[in-house]
Amino acid sequence: SIRRQLIPPSLSIILKERHPIAFADRRLAQGKETGMIDIDGNWMPKKMSTLVINLPQDLYIEGWRYNYKEWISKILRNKEKLGSPLRRVIINQNGELTLKTEVFEKIYLGNNSINYEDQVKAINKLSNDLTLDFIDKKGTILDIRDPSKPEFQIIKTKRSKN
Repeated sequence: SIRRQLIPPSLSIILKERHPIAFADRRLAQGKETGMIDIDGNWMPKKMSTLVINLPQDLYIEGWRYNYKEWISKILRNKEKLGSPLRRVIINQNGELTLKTEVFEKIYLGNNSINYEDQVKAINKLSNDLTLDFIDKKGTILDIRDPSKPEFQIIKTKRSKN
């Protein structure tokens, strides 16, 4: 940020160092662009940082949008409260957020960030209360768009005949 004072004449420049914490992509008119996200949810082009080597390879933000950066920041700052490691944040075309954790295949959050604190509490409670027999399976889905009425599903995948 830059601040200019008239009396006494001066110019103050404040630089804030940003560190990428996740890889990301975003949709542009020209196609998909890949980059990184900092803890505040800000977009960073890949060429902006030499710290790419230190980024966790298993955390990815898909479909980043400027108007979601505060919500993304909340998610990244509270990822330890989800009950299992966060792997992916997906913002789909209609603006709904979906999370993928190590335990849940999908966690539907919807498009209302106002509910996020209640959603995190519900996710954490379900992660701790449900046994691994239920949650640590491929196809485990938690619909928590309404945190007062979470819906839990296990989608069975069809096995191919050999």
